[in-house]
Amino acid sequence: MCSTETIGNTLNPSERQILLKLAHDSIRHGLEQNSPLHPDGKDYPESLQVTRAVFVTLQRHGKLRGCIGHLEAIQPLLQDVCENAYSAAFRDPRFSPWVRMNWRIWICTSRY
Repeated sequence: MCSTETIGNTLNPSERQILLKLAHDSIRHGLEQNSPLHPDGKDYPESLQVTRAVFVTLQRHGKLRGCIGHLEAIQPLLQDVCENAYSAAFRDPRFSPWVRMNWRIWICTSRY
């Protein structure tokens, strides 16, 4: 299950849901392919292709389970969400990488 805590006012609810699904799908892709999802920008609204900085925070039962992001905007929003969701799940040095058996109990929060 994914939800948002803090999301910029410039995105509508549909766009927010798309980003949460991309974060979710990127983590799933990481479990299956050991790499982040690389979405094709032409399949998404222009508003999600704008270069923006993103942090993705993952929680389990309200406790931090991963947080990775960029302070500066370096790539399109949708790509940054996918890469940071993957990195928060598998590369945050404070936690062991996610495993398939834990998949459905995590909550991911995108902050940007």
